[in-house]
Amino acid sequence: MTIKRRLIAPLGAALEEIKSKENLKISTKYRILKIQDIVKKELEYYGILIEELRERYGGTYNEETKSIQFPDDRVEELGLELTCFENEEIEMPEVYINLEELEPIQLSWDTLEVLMPFIKE
Repeated sequence: MTIKRRLIAPLGAALEEIKSKENLKISTKYRILKIQDIVKKELEYYGILIEELRERYGGTYNEETKSIQFPDDRVEELGLELTCFENEEIEMPEVYINLEELEPIQLSWDTLEVLMPFIKE
C-alpha cells in the first residue's frame, strides 16, 4: 500500500492517540507498532531533509518560535520542493486493523479519517 508523505505527521499523531488507550488486543497493538515503525523512519527522514533545505536555502533557526526563517527570495522555490516531497508516495506495510478492534477506544473523527487506509470492515 502507498500513501502520500504529507499524511505521515497526522498518522503519527493518530497512532499516539491510539497508543494512549489501554483496552486493545495484543494483536492490534502489534499492528499499530508495525505501522508506527515506518512513520518514525519517515519523520526522521523529514527532519534530515528540512536541515538540508535550511542549509541550501540559507534558512536560520529561530529559537524563540522554534521555526526556520528563509529569505523571501527563496520561499517560492523552497515551497515547490517541499510540495514535491510531500506529494511523493511512500510504501507502507500491508497491515490492516479491523474496525471492530477499534470500537472500544472511542477515536476522534480526525484520527479515524487518518487511519482509514489501514482499516478493514
